[in-house]
Amino acid sequence: MDGQISWESATLGFWFTDLLDRHAQFTGWLCDGRPSVFWLTGFFNPQGFVTAMRQEITRAHRGWALDAVVLDNDVTKLMKEDITSPPSEGETEKRTYF
Repeated sequence: MDGQISWESATLGFWFTDLLDRHAQFTGWLCDGRPSVFWLTGFFNPQGFVTAMRQEITRAHRGWALDAVVLDNDVTKLMKEDITSPPSEGETEKRTYF
């Protein structure tokens, strides 16, 4: 019954670790300002974050339509510690697995 009403997690320990990481991400954002790297899957609504990012880019460029803005992903081997500043446009993600 429980599996039918909630998402699956390997163990309660993994779920709690993710909860602590989410808390750290939001607390850091609140206290230290916008981070250079985001953990996209750490958001409760990642699609909402991506939409907000697209809106931000659209507003920065006069005449651009939100529907015309597309996502472009560059996969790198950089570690979170190697990234010292955010990109000029868009966001840098970490811990995204395919």
